[in-house]
Amino acid sequence: MLYCPNPDCEHKIGTGKPAEFVEGTELCSDCGSKLSSELPHVEKKEEFKYTEFYKRIVFTLVVILLYRLLANIPIPGFDHAGLNNFLQNRPYVLLEAFTGFSMISIVSFGIMPYITAYMLVEIFALFTPPLKKWRNSGIQGRLRLKITALLFTIVVGFIQSYSMAKGLESMANFTLVLNPGVSFRVITALTLIGGTFITILLAEMITSRGIGHGISILIITGVFSRGIPHYWPQIKSIYFENSLVCVVPLLLIAVLLFIVVYITERAHRNIDIKYNDGKEYSMPLKLTTAGTTPLMFVSSVILFPASVAAMIAVPWVQSLANQLSPGSFGYMVLYAIFLFIFYYFFTSVFYNSEKINLFLKDRNAIIKVSNEQTAELYMDKVLERMAFIGVIYLYLLVKLPYIMIQLGAPMFIGGVMLIKATAILLDIIGDIRIRGASEELVKVAEFHDVPKAGLLKSILTKEGIPCYLRGYYHRALLYLFGPYIEISALVPEHEADKARALIKKYMFEDYH
Repeated sequence: MLYCPNPDCEHKIGTGKPAEFVEGTELCSDCGSKLSSELPHVEKKEEFKYTEFYKRIVFTLVVILLYRLLANIPIPGFDHAGLNNFLQNRPYVLLEAFTGFSMISIVSFGIMPYITAYMLVEIFALFTPPLKKWRNSGIQGRLRLKITALLFTIVVGFIQSYSMAKGLESMANFTLVLNPGVSFRVITALTLIGGTFITILLAEMITSRGIGHGISILIITGVFSRGIPHYWPQIKSIYFENSLVCVVPLLLIAVLLFIVVYITERAHRNIDIKYNDGKEYSMPLKLTTAGTTPLMFVSSVILFPASVAAMIAVPWVQSLANQLSPGSFGYMVLYAIFLFIFYYFFTSVFYNSEKINLFLKDRNAIIKVSNEQTAELYMDKVLERMAFIGVIYLYLLVKLPYIMIQLGAPMFIGGVMLIKATAILLDIIGDIRIRGASEELVKVAEFHDVPKAGLLKSILTKEGIPCYLRGYYHRALLYLFGPYIEISALVPEHEADKARALIKKYMFEDYH
């Protein structure tokens, strides 16, 4: 077979391939060039890579749209017009906080029963022998825990939804339920449980075929889809009815706030590590060492005694309860004290210097420190300084809405939610960058421990293997939310075998 070697041949330009001719032909019929028996080099286009990348983006957007459509399908049995009026007059009632929507749709509960079930399974795994064994037996054990959590989700979801339905039936002065009774409660419970499992399925679809971690994507989508419509009248009145003198400072504050959170969530301290074979790597320790986990305990510790005191009809006890109510000076002081205590406590739990050193010692590695101090003492000092910065940062973000209100400026999103949104955004940006710039990726490891995940990335990167940690930033905020936010280590498919060999050599564990 003869081919036209001319790269500017009309046939080549039109089809992308060189013109082909049978033996006996000497000149190309399109451009007149002399034919050759050698097939000209054809540059391979990167169309597949980008096509696959865009397919993932489109797939993610389609799933999000489907989820939002489901969020507008009401479950039967409610007077939804009356419910909307009820919520408009009471924007902070338990119902809206519990369901997460201004209407009761089939996916109102989202993944909250799943999260609750997974947290309970994690707690039971601390002292229940079978669960404890699964928790420490690698990927297969974690898969069994996941199945257990899914089964337990049915129980948790039924209790939550049945209780909500019964509570709506008993609301005084509001007839929100058309046909109250056991059948209504059971149908409501089954519908909401089904919606929870649909949400889990959609999240898994995004994780496997889309961009980012599916559950994180749906969480942040739900937050913005609820927040923007709810606050749109205020946003419009501020940014469209005021002069630039009022608007520009607010925009600058919002941008500056986002930059501060973005930089802080990315900040980390590298701990140098040396293996017996002479290889040196680093273990990154995040500046926000305890994430947002302490917040789940601080409010409960303060509000519980205040709630008890409020029920005691004694003047000085009632006065004490008022002084500890949210927004008061006493509440803010106690909040700061307990936040410091819990932040340092959880820092010692999540970044336990003794366990980290034992982990490295078992793998023939040491932390590089000066002769004057031990590795544990060195890590403790580093973590103490980082925790001090992290707890101040978290406290200021938690109290940001109160500060903004005192300054006369609006606050449309809470400081903690801003941290979570930024962490999820960082994971999404990283996923998009990798998907768009690399070939097909495969998962070589799965972590629920942030320091170990960071160490693996350091090892692979220094050995010339691109590595992306999906879910790293979101997981670092929610250590105690169970393995539903796992950190997946992804590498190019052709580097997978080499990566697994390095994991076996330096981590001594089968993570996948």
